Amino acid sequence: MNTISKQSTGSSGTYRYRHIFLIILGAGILLRVLKLFRMPLVAPDSAGYVYNALAIGTEGLRSLFLNGFTGNFSIYPILIYFVNLFVGDPILSGQLVSLFFGSLLIVTVYFLTKEMMGPRAGLLAAFLTAAHPLLIRYSVEVLKDSMLFFFAITSVVLALAGHERKKYLLIFLAGIMAWTTSFVRIFGVVIVVSISVAIVVSGIIERRKWHMIAYELVLFALPAPVAGYLCFGFLVGFKNEYIIQSLMKLFLSISERFSATASYRDILIANNPGISSQYLDVITSYPTLSAFAEFINVFVTAFSGAVFSFFLIGVYLDRSSLIKRGPRLFVLSCAVILTLADLIILATLFFLSKRHVMILVLLLFPWSAFALDRIIVWYRERVHRKFRMRAQVFNGIVSAVFVIWLILSLAFTSFLDWADSKHYYKREAAEYIENLGQPDPLILVLPSDRAIPLYAGGQEIILGDVATLEKIIAEKRPDFIVWNTNRGPLPESLKALSDAGIIEPIQTIKGLDDDLIVIYRRER
Repeated sequence: MNTISKQSTGSSGTYRYRHIFLIILGAGILLRVLKLFRMPLVAPDSAGYVYNALAIGTEGLRSLFLNGFTGNFSIYPILIYFVNLFVGDPILSGQLVSLFFGSLLIVTVYFLTKEMMGPRAGLLAAFLTAAHPLLIRYSVEVLKDSMLFFFAITSVVLALAGHERKKYLLIFLAGIMAWTTSFVRIFGVVIVVSISVAIVVSGIIERRKWHMIAYELVLFALPAPVAGYLCFGFLVGFKNEYIIQSLMKLFLSISERFSATASYRDILIANNPGISSQYLDVITSYPTLSAFAEFINVFVTAFSGAVFSFFLIGVYLDRSSLIKRGPRLFVLSCAVILTLADLIILATLFFLSKRHVMILVLLLFPWSAFALDRIIVWYRERVHRKFRMRAQVFNGIVSAVFVIWLILSLAFTSFLDWADSKHYYKREAAEYIENLGQPDPLILVLPSDRAIPLYAGGQEIILGDVATLEKIIAEKRPDFIVWNTNRGPLPESLKALSDAGIIEPIQTIKGLDDDLIVIYRRER
């Protein structure tokens, strides 16, 4: 009999598990709240969400839907807007929304693992989620990742429970959650595809009738067109239905990546500023091998610490049940599609971040928790035989180890702040502009420096193409222009405008490495 079958299922065991889970959840929330007050800077993408949330107050919800899926569309700014009505601080409002969904993610991963491996493994998976340094960080950033993770994993949990128990209402709810994931980020479409594949694969392996598999697929997919069309229709008017246009934009953007006239080397430089020439030579000489190595690197480091080792051990210990048991096969089917999606992202964008693979990692957490459970049981039996240690003493030692783990997790998230420390020039530049006393300044910045107008309490103009710099300054008439030499040396157009007395350099700030941030003020 294996470990899972020995787990207590009585009322006393359920009561104990419930209390342990609440302690883990409370500890996870506490870690995130502590991190919230230690977060020095917002992420580069945060400014866009804050500005979108503020635009809702002046332009209404319709402003979010004008670009469809592939533009700035997301329901995340909507929640920031409503929270900001009570908080009065849009940055803090975005952090609170992320904190809410980042905390709920602990609950979702618990139920996923409990469904697959049993309640004790579920508790350990909840602990891994609560203590994961990257998940702690994402839970307090003004980014939609925590919201994306929650809806994605919740849709898998509901689909898995509905498929295994033949509860078709749960499958219908899973479809709603999966479609909601698409409204958070376009990557949610991958969740819809992965769950659909899992329903088919699990149904075939379990030898279910084809009409029942088709019935589940219809129930799961039905909420998508209904909810999507009604949502778009009511908010932008039924004459302006954007779903088909948005999907066309998505396919066109992918095809443009494959048919781009720019060389592979140029695209790498554009997506990875500051990349060394030696590293660039290796990547361009062995692109397939380098891409595979990059995926493995991101995938392994996204687990954080020893959790990846636990995953490998868990897969080995559970190898005989991977394709025999329904829940495991269902989740693995989803994981395969997510892996393919991440590889496509790497192939098209030539870049893959830990945020891209985190949903995949969360789906594999149950095997890490399973391995950790088996290791604890093995040590308990070994220690008891050798030292005759009572179970209460051993449990106390294990509890102390987990408390130390939580403390180290918070400490490790502080080490992650080293990346933020390199971007303090943004706050310094913003404070300098703000101290000049100009109300609601209009600031022209590069895409990587969008936080500067946000911190300065002004409005942003994003410079995409340097060739249009002079035209934008003439038409938009920004109050300040901020140039970062990380993008390149000062453009000749800026020098010409400065020589003509149209703009005036007023401050230079040290940026990343040897880069400089030059602030210009437009002469009135």
